[in-house]
Amino acid sequence: MLARSGRYPILLNEAIVALTLLSTQPPALPLVLQSLLNALPYRITESGQAVAPPSGTTNGQALSSRSSNPLDMIVAILRNPNKLFPLGLIANACTLLGTLGKDSSEDAERVKQATRPALEALIPKAMEVDGEQGKVGTGAKAKNIVDVAAKKTLEAWSAKP
Repeated sequence: MLARSGRYPILLNEAIVALTLLSTQPPALPLVLQSLLNALPYRITESGQAVAPPSGTTNGQALSSRSSNPLDMIVAILRNPNKLFPLGLIANACTLLGTLGKDSSEDAERVKQATRPALEALIPKAMEVDGEQGKVGTGAKAKNIVDVAAKKTLEAWSAKP
């Protein structure tokens, strides 16, 4: 649902919230990570033929068809091309990534590597860093909910368990 619902931000948000809730349960966390990284399956038609996921086009309506896996859609949400996605959806994607980043598996590292540039781009260039603790500030410099969510995600990733 996450990778193929680019036309419907409400469905994307529901999928992200569901994955976030699932990932809070330790046995489910590896499954959520795998679900984000696995390629989209082929669709089987009524005649029994396997149909590959459609190739993308350049308009925003077909954003979902350019995703080869759900993680690609999360990166697209974070980048928010042409301001397609509401800020709440982007903040929820950051929350999901923060939860996933608590895992130390190879899959979690792949998710971090794929999303870190997009997360860092969400934070204003003039962000302040607390020199004592090395944590990103979330006070007055944070202009909106997305700034705060991205900063907290990166903080969670850098925190030692």
